[in-house]
Amino acid sequence: MPARRKSVKLSIKRQAIEWIASEGGGVPSRAEAHFRALGWCISAAEFRQWWRNRDQILAGQGNRRRLDGGRRPVLGEAEDVLVDLIYNRRHLMEKVTREWIAAQAR
Repeated sequence: MPARRKSVKLSIKRQAIEWIASEGGGVPSRAEAHFRALGWCISAAEFRQWWRNRDQILAGQGNRRRLDGGRRPVLGEAEDVLVDLIYNRRHLMEKVTREWIAAQAR
């Protein structure tokens, strides 16, 4: 069975980024040996990826494991009204097409 991916908290990523910037001389691959001695099992590729995304990581909350992303924000009231229109139309046994939904959303 293959190894499972283990997510890392942003606070740990920040610690690695700060080490790379100060003692690592801005070279992310140097961090692998240093943190492996501390017991971390993280590849040099991960450190390079964190270094590329350092602005987003440093701006994020430390207790999270992932950067922002995923589903778009909910539209709120407009989405609720649109859902009600769709339910009403389906209740009347009328077709609800994607084109009709797009026209109503405008």
